[in-house]
Amino acid sequence: MDVAAHLLLDASKSPNGVGAIGGAALTNEGAFAWERFVRGVLGSDHLDAQYGDGLDAALLQSLPRATIDEAASAKTVVTLTVT
Repeated sequence: MDVAAHLLLDASKSPNGVGAIGGAALTNEGAFAWERFVRGVLGSDHLDAQYGDGLDAALLQSLPRATIDEAASAKTVVTLTVT
């Protein structure tokens, strides 16, 4: 978590910054918390949302998963949370 926090804060200082996309699985409260984190902590106004994203659950479950070492050394990490 410490490494992830440092990477996010470092990225937020770069010219390209950090962006975030929320999804249909978020509650209103979760979307608000996500927005406050991205704007308040990371200092980014690059936000969007995909409501009714239509992602096929079978497809998502079939995607290969990374090891901890692969995730830690990746240039980009995409996190999908299914509730």
